[in-house]
Amino acid sequence: MNITNEAASDRTLDVCICTYRRASIEDTLRSIKQQALPHGWRTRVVIADNDATPRRQDELERLSEALMLDMLYIHAPERNISRARNACLAHARSRWIALIDDDEVARPDWLARLLDARGPAHCVFGVAKAIYDRATPEWMVKGDFHSHTISAREAQSNGSTCNVMLDRKFIEDNGLRFREDLGRVGGEDTMFFNDMARCGAVFHFVPEAIVEEQVVPARATIRWLALRRYRSGQIHFLLLRRENRHRLIIAAGALAKVVYCGLAALLSFNKVDRAARTLRGSLHLGVLASSVGAGLYEEYS
Repeated sequence: MNITNEAASDRTLDVCICTYRRASIEDTLRSIKQQALPHGWRTRVVIADNDATPRRQDELERLSEALMLDMLYIHAPERNISRARNACLAHARSRWIALIDDDEVARPDWLARLLDARGPAHCVFGVAKAIYDRATPEWMVKGDFHSHTISAREAQSNGSTCNVMLDRKFIEDNGLRFREDLGRVGGEDTMFFNDMARCGAVFHFVPEAIVEEQVVPARATIRWLALRRYRSGQIHFLLLRRENRHRLIIAAGALAKVVYCGLAALLSFNKVDRAARTLRGSLHLGVLASSVGAGLYEEYS
C-alpha cells in the first residue's frame, strides 16, 4: 500500500499506550510529538489508564494539551493489561494503530518506518532496544537480554506489543481481542498474535523502526530475566497445546531441554553464554511446569 496515494481521511494513525502509574509516560508522549510523519499524516494518542481510579487523567490531559497532542484518555481498571489493551482497540478509530509501552521512547522516524513497511501486511513489528546504565553487569549488556527483536516468521509464537503497528480492520473483521484471563500473567500479546496468524494474518518486520527502553535496576537481574523466561515458557505450553501436542510428549521434551541447558550452563566459563543457557533453561522449565499442571506465574500481579 502506497502511503502517498491514500485518501486524506485514512491518514490518521492512533498511537495506543497502556499505562499504570509510570512517570516515564511523559517521555513517551514527547517522543510521539516529535515524530516526523509522512506528508498529510497525523496522530491521535489513545491512553488506557489501568489504575483503580482515574487519578492521572487531569495530569495526562494537561500534558497532552501542552504538547499539542490530540489525546483520548480512557480509564480501564484495574491492573489487568489485557483489559487496557482491549480498551485501546475498542476506542481506536483509525485503520492503522501503533502500540508502544509507557516506559519506551520512540525514535523520530519510528512511525514513518512502520507506515512505509506495511505493503500487504496486517501487522508490522519494529525493534525495542534496551538502554543500560553504567551500573548494569557487563555480561547483561553484552548479552542484551532485554531488547526485543522479532522476525515475521517468529511473530505467531513470540509476538509482543512493545513496538508494533496493526491493521484494525483485520482485527475487527476477525473479532480478535486480548485474553483477559492472562491480563496479570503476561504473554497475552503472544496469544493475540498467534490468533492473528490462525486467522491468516500477514506479518512484516522492519528493523529500522526502533523504540528504546531504559532498563531499570529492578529488571537488571538474572532473577527477573529468569522469571520472565519461565512465564514465556508457560505461554509457549499453551501454544503447543493449541497444536494438540500431548502433555506427556511436551513434558518429556521440556525436561530433556531443561537438563541439557542446566548442564551446558554449569560447564560454561563464559558469563554471557552461561546466562543465555540459564535463561533458555528457565523457558523450558516453564513449559515443563505447565505440562504437569503448575499454575501460571502472574508477572503483573
